[in-house]
Amino acid sequence: MADLAAADLGKDLEHRRGFLWLPVLFATAAGIRLEWMIGPAPAPVLLVMMVAAAAALALRRRGGLAAALATLALVAAAGVLAADCAAAWADAPRLLRQRTATIFGHVETVEDRAGRGLRLILRVHAMDPAPGEGTPKRVRVTVRGLDAPPVVGAPLRMLARLSPPTAPLVPGGYDFARAAWFERIGAVGFSLGAPVLWSDAPDLPRDLATWGPVERLRQHVSARVREIVPGDSGAIAAALLVGDRGAIDDDTDEAMRTSGLSHILSISGLHMALVSASLFLLVRFVLAAIPPIALRYPVKQWAALAALAGNAGYLLVSGMGVPAERSAIMVGLGLVAIIADRKPFSLRVVAVSAFVVFALSPSAVLEPGAQMSFASVVALIAGYEALSARMGRTRDSGDISWIVRVTGKVALWIGASLLTSLIAGLATFPIALYHFNRVAPLGLVANLAATPLVTFLIMPMAVVTAIAMPLGLERLPLTLMGWGIDGLVLIAEQVAAWTPRGGTFGRPPVIAVLAMVAGGLWLCLWTGRQRLAGLPAIALGLALVPFATLPHVIVDGEGRRALVTLPDGTIRILGDADDFQTEIWLAVLGDARKPSDPSLVRGVFCDGEACILLADDPGGIAEAALIKRPMAFLDECHRARLVVTRLVAPPWCHALTTVVDGAVLQRTGTRTYRTDLPVHPAAPSAGDRTVRSNPDAPIVLEPLDQAIDDPPAPWHRWERPQ
Repeated sequence: MADLAAADLGKDLEHRRGFLWLPVLFATAAGIRLEWMIGPAPAPVLLVMMVAAAAALALRRRGGLAAALATLALVAAAGVLAADCAAAWADAPRLLRQRTATIFGHVETVEDRAGRGLRLILRVHAMDPAPGEGTPKRVRVTVRGLDAPPVVGAPLRMLARLSPPTAPLVPGGYDFARAAWFERIGAVGFSLGAPVLWSDAPDLPRDLATWGPVERLRQHVSARVREIVPGDSGAIAAALLVGDRGAIDDDTDEAMRTSGLSHILSISGLHMALVSASLFLLVRFVLAAIPPIALRYPVKQWAALAALAGNAGYLLVSGMGVPAERSAIMVGLGLVAIIADRKPFSLRVVAVSAFVVFALSPSAVLEPGAQMSFASVVALIAGYEALSARMGRTRDSGDISWIVRVTGKVALWIGASLLTSLIAGLATFPIALYHFNRVAPLGLVANLAATPLVTFLIMPMAVVTAIAMPLGLERLPLTLMGWGIDGLVLIAEQVAAWTPRGGTFGRPPVIAVLAMVAGGLWLCLWTGRQRLAGLPAIALGLALVPFATLPHVIVDGEGRRALVTLPDGTIRILGDADDFQTEIWLAVLGDARKPSDPSLVRGVFCDGEACILLADDPGGIAEAALIKRPMAFLDECHRARLVVTRLVAPPWCHALTTVVDGAVLQRTGTRTYRTDLPVHPAAPSAGDRTVRSNPDAPIVLEPLDQAIDDPPAPWHRWERPQ
């Protein structure tokens, strides 16, 4: 068996399947560099890249192991250097602490959030007072009080409360600060009062003047769509047409995520493929119906050119997110292959598009949208290749009744849809589980029910709407599209209602996710028997999922709230309410409760000075205390087994109990800990309750995240919470 696998590996390498691993290496090198900022300085990396390039060129004809190693070194160094270049380009001033200031700038993007205010990105020209760390290039602010959304490019002046971009709400979670860094957004916040026109504003920056008409077109289309199709259906239609998701209701968004249909709301491969395929078939049908053209000219290639133009236009108005870019590049390469009369669907097309996307935007390597997008398309094409190799081409016999043939076509379509949903769901499962701490166990059912609506009604009507809107004839196709979206939302809500615990599962170990992803890649990128070696890695990852080391204590980066797990496994929240952060904390722990659940604050008592979590033990002992004002140190440091505060605790408090204070948080942000408490997954009965040997002793904390002396990445310039 080993000899056969080795022979198959040799065949794959002869067919240059090894090329498919190069973008994986490039993305891995870039991701490691950006995630941990480790490795040599850019100059040595550039030197390694140049030496490796020279060696690869010198050895390319001889081949062999030396040439392969030189190529691998070249690609890895290129990934690291691309990450360094992206981080250097994005380097811009960033607020280090909260402040109130007057902003002067031009509107770059507008997101109408339907009653929740307008979210604007402003190109900043000046701030008053000017921050000492420099004026940010861009700020993202939520504004209220405007009668109508401002047009893109409008000069505005507003008083705003601004903060640094948010760090991860839990270590290892989604990094909002990093995403803002690469968008050159140096502050986020909200306006204090309605913005006004900036009367003496300078001329628009050249790039904004060039891009402005496209953004204004997106803004106009979104408003027109939501005018014709009200409610969530119109908001989803705007998301599908121009990528504007701001007006989608939170409950609907949650239902789409829980049911496994949220990928439909993001313009990606499905949408690009359907739009391009619709244009291709429409143009080809029209041209084929004209005999003088059909007999003399290559109508198939002409249709592919029209679809290529539509693909580029759709990308332009979509907001150009990474999934849309990846999909547009891949679909575009497939259409170019059709024009060149080559095979349009192959993993080589995916590999080239991955190189292009990650070279242009290395930070996309760490984004869940890009990871899931590439994972699903790689798995689908690999599955298609494997099935094609086994089944070969099927032909209609021609001598059976049309009823049997139609039934067979319908059954084949249903089977293909079911298999597509299954493969895509399995491919994205470990990534979704890690980033979102949830799974969609009924996603297969939801996608099977929703696919006919999306394929045959929603997206075709989207294409017709795009064609009809310049003529003022968009009402009918938009209405039909809205009916389809109504059905889509109904499916999502029903499946979400059937999903136990909302799909909340908890965070898996990183090693489990890496094992599943590595095994999946090995299974998909090879074709011979050696691919089966990926199955043990996947099985190992699945076996490790339940063995995650979950925290017992979480303290947010500002020291304003904390989560504590008690010995009986119950969870309590201390401090100021923040539903979004609390929801993420609970999801990490696999707790499906809503942040508003009163059981989360049972036994917690707060006043203006502190919040305390009382213990069951007599004697006035508190399990934990969150101190808001200095005068509370005297009481809480004596009776609490754990003290959390955004302030700097006095030295004598450290001597009495365990303290997590501003002196630690200013260097690390949100912290997670394990404790010495014997935590049980469920509350035991009174007869077998665990009794601590010394209930008065301070809780011993074992940090789970980065060491406090680790230097932060440039987008995590920690400052003492104010």
